Amino acid sequence: MEEIKTHNNVRICIVSETVTNMQREYWKYVGMALIFALLFIVCLYKNVAGVTAPFFAIGILTLFYYFARINGIEIKKSAIPMGIVIVIFGTSSFLTTNGGIIFFNYIAGIFLIGLLVISHLYDIDSWKGLDYFLQFLNYGFGILGNLMACFSMHKVYKEEYAVQREKKGVHNTKIVPVILGVTCAIPAVIFVGCLLMSSDAVFGDMGKELLASLFGYNWFGNIFGIGFWFVSAFLCFYGMLYYFAKKQNSEYAAVEINQHEPLIAIGFLAPFLIIYAIFSWIQIGALFLGNMSLPENYTYAEYAREGFWQLLFVCMINFGIVMICYSFFRESKVLKVLQTLMVVCTYIMILSAAFRMGMYVEAYGLTRKRVLVFWALAVLAILFIGVIIAIWRCHFTLFRFGTIVVIGMYLCLSLSRMDYWIAHYNLFVHPDSVEIELERGMKTVLEYLEEDVSLDAAPAIFTYYAENEEWEDDRQMKYEKEDYEERIKEECTDMGWRNFNFSKWMAKRE
Repeated sequence: MEEIKTHNNVRICIVSETVTNMQREYWKYVGMALIFALLFIVCLYKNVAGVTAPFFAIGILTLFYYFARINGIEIKKSAIPMGIVIVIFGTSSFLTTNGGIIFFNYIAGIFLIGLLVISHLYDIDSWKGLDYFLQFLNYGFGILGNLMACFSMHKVYKEEYAVQREKKGVHNTKIVPVILGVTCAIPAVIFVGCLLMSSDAVFGDMGKELLASLFGYNWFGNIFGIGFWFVSAFLCFYGMLYYFAKKQNSEYAAVEINQHEPLIAIGFLAPFLIIYAIFSWIQIGALFLGNMSLPENYTYAEYAREGFWQLLFVCMINFGIVMICYSFFRESKVLKVLQTLMVVCTYIMILSAAFRMGMYVEAYGLTRKRVLVFWALAVLAILFIGVIIAIWRCHFTLFRFGTIVVIGMYLCLSLSRMDYWIAHYNLFVHPDSVEIELERGMKTVLEYLEEDVSLDAAPAIFTYYAENEEWEDDRQMKYEKEDYEERIKEECTDMGWRNFNFSKWMAKRE
């Protein structure tokens, strides 16, 4: 919906064709929102890591495709790879029990859905990072601002279209009233069902087993949660459709950033490059070549331990500095050279941080956080390739490059079953590590793997027990194994068609 001013200063609302369709075919779009809410409850309610997650992703993409088709909206080619990646993220969620990976799978999926919507509203080819940021804010607040849109749209439908349709003998499709009737009947059916279950023991046991397979054994306590999330999912999805319809014919002009005098940036970068040059020389001599002596009583592992977090932070600061110089200052060959030199120094820091982390892992074992450091360094290294290209080619779309790199690299991390490889490294590749150093103290390798990581590590742990018979003579290890088996038994029982998880199945199978 777009507002304009007439010659007499009266505001007139121009309604897009899609908004008109949503008003005219009101119940069809309500039905789509009800289907989405039902999909959300069946697939994801208290089941974010179940086998139904990829089916939910397929369902929401199908609804978007149907919405576009009935409104004559052309699907862009970029939607195909984005849709495939969204489904892969859903698939990844049921392949692991790593809570952090599952959480960021959904964050990445939500981001891609937002990008999918925005890319079909505007021509984003010339956008920069600030344009994407502003439109994502507009998208998020736009959905929140239209949560009650279904009620205002029903009022318009009733006043302008319902009577006309009845006069013309046009009736709504039969499926939508059926869905609406079933939805309204659910609370009453649950109440009556509870009464019948309490009246007959056989019927009660059958009902409890069915509900337990869907929502767990505490199914009665889930009734209110199901109702809340069903309504929330319905309102959010309808609000999203209405936001798209309202913004369809609107235009967005890319933000023009004022370009400042490059001498300011040159003067700002010069002191950094002096200290970075000295630091890089020390790194090459002391860490990479080993030609410089370390301070007294220092081992290389201790030397490495003290630096990688700071270096990672400095690399991220350098990325921000280079991006500010790239975005807010006019082109200058001197500035481009200085930016390139800063990127080169940053690469030396990335190598130094990775080298230090490798030494630290060799001495103190591999953990999730240390894997994420390696991953972050790899992402930064690839991003800086795009930064160098953008510095020397002003028309290079750096945000799109960065999005592809981050999403692609995270997709690799998400599918990697990180916890399994952590266990495999600590138990088989580097079996001499008896203890792992953590922020809260030291732990044995098995204690860390059995207590602090997900069940993805179970196959490697049980393989270790099978290949090392000495644990049978160690009472402490025997107790740890029994305790771990009990944990697996608790977490992997009662898996049904809805909450089946590949990682739990593998752990249980071992």
